[in-house]
Amino acid sequence: MDIFSKLRAGLSSVVFLGALVAAAPVIADDNIAVEFGTSAKGAHVGRLVLQKTLLDQSESACHCDAAFLEFDISQWKARDSAVGTDYIYEVGVQPVYRLQRGPISANFLVRPFLEVALGVHYLSNIAVPNTDYYTSTQFQFGEHLGWGFTFGKNDAFVLAQRFQHLSNGNIRLPNPGINYQIVHLSYKY
Repeated sequence: MDIFSKLRAGLSSVVFLGALVAAAPVIADDNIAVEFGTSAKGAHVGRLVLQKTLLDQSESACHCDAAFLEFDISQWKARDSAVGTDYIYEVGVQPVYRLQRGPISANFLVRPFLEVALGVHYLSNIAVPNTDYYTSTQFQFGEHLGWGFTFGKNDAFVLAQRFQHLSNGNIRLPNPGINYQIVHLSYKY
């Protein structure tokens, strides 16, 4: 990768991060999350997620389901790279639907849930350096299935595991896709 490609990738990442931070007061309704994950293709991911509630549990017919829009910025890093090198960045937006029922017991305010999401993502580069991961487009589709628990007063905390798949949907070949196993931690403030 030449110096101009690196500058372009870095600048596009800074612009996306700046836009996300500037839009945070509008975007983030009341939830913020962090995610950490790994893939079999040799990459780790760290992610900051802002959530805007679309359907509150109290507004749903059963007072249990929820829907929200997630805006995220991620950093992918090669598992075997030195500190401070070999990153690509990703921004994404995805609606999430969460199916949730009552607490496990009346005395224990932990509520299990299942969730599903489908969204779009944009990568700063088409390859994670020092890995076998390469795709032919920066535009990617992403979906995840997840399960987890809400706990605390008004379900303020969430701990979940997500299985995420990203690929370009055969817009252009090759389309190897990448799968992540992710731990999701969020807080409703």
